[in-house]
Amino acid sequence: MTKMSAIAFIPARKNSKRLRGKNKRLLNGIPLFQYTVEAALKSKCYQMVVLTTDDEKIAEIGKRIDDLTVLARPNEYAADDVRAKDVILYHLDEIDKKFDYVSLLMPTSPFRDATDIRRTFEILQKEGGESIASVVKYDFHPEGALRIKDNRLYSYFHEEFRWIRENEFDEAYHLNGAIFTAKTNLLTKTRSFVHNGTIPYLMSPLKSVDIDEETDFIYAEIILREKLL
Repeated sequence: MTKMSAIAFIPARKNSKRLRGKNKRLLNGIPLFQYTVEAALKSKCYQMVVLTTDDEKIAEIGKRIDDLTVLARPNEYAADDVRAKDVILYHLDEIDKKFDYVSLLMPTSPFRDATDIRRTFEILQKEGGESIASVVKYDFHPEGALRIKDNRLYSYFHEEFRWIRENEFDEAYHLNGAIFTAKTNLLTKTRSFVHNGTIPYLMSPLKSVDIDEETDFIYAEIILREKLL
């Protein structure tokens, strides 16, 4: 297999709308963002692993971790409406070295591990793909979605209400936010990691936990305490 050069970015903002300070909050005694840092470093897939943050405490912890590069995230790239890809593109312009692939590893996915990251690169090389993204199967088919209008239920996708049987449709999946990897030139050209034709990397619901609210944090603690993974 041809050796690929790759860089990983872990964007850990100071604040979050739903769960303040979640990226540095302790999960089983370890700051949340550190799970992702350790997975990236242990995977041995990256020539450079970058933690980008506007949080002094997160930066302080990060600078004590060997082989981790910590970059300051400017205030204009730390607002709620700024997408992670825009932060990455900003930092790519700062870094002199060029890489074949770039990964986005969100710190809110603590159960994606080094093995998952290695497998995505193995799949990319085997299939000659330009991008790969981790997904999880919907626990309820999206065709069954409803909306509420004037306190009445209506089908979200169809003109008439349909009683959905799961076996009527192909299985459906959604991004779980754990791993996004794309060729650097594709990312810079399209400003996106995911396109029609992106390779899927399927993960289990337990490994796909994405911490966005307090209940997600509690769920993650239970998974660790009960050793469900």
